[in-house]
Amino acid sequence: MIFTKVIDGKEVQMKATLRTAYELQRIHNKPYQQVFADMGTMMLEEQIGLLYIAYKLGCGAEKPELTKSQFLDYYLDNDEESLDTLTSDLENLIEGISGKKLSEFVDPLEVNPGEKF
Repeated sequence: MIFTKVIDGKEVQMKATLRTAYELQRIHNKPYQQVFADMGTMMLEEQIGLLYIAYKLGCGAEKPELTKSQFLDYYLDNDEESLDTLTSDLENLIEGISGKKLSEFVDPLEVNPGEKF
């Protein structure tokens, strides 16, 4: 599955495929399902890092316009981004890879206090 996100006014593709799951496993050295289950205890930069993998793979053969650091800064400094949009993007990633909702892996209150899925 591919989902889109607007970054700096440009629509980009975010890839949520088995390749994305493979990269999540490789980087975190644990099964992707465990990465999802651990999401509630991850720091913001780790959660955004999961999305960077989807962004980078969505660029295909082209070199990503944003480095991981620039991607992180975009999420942290852009007024259009919030915990709600971060959670929504993570939900798109998880649902695209697994077909399951984020709440099936982790307690929603751990990811976004005050928000119910």
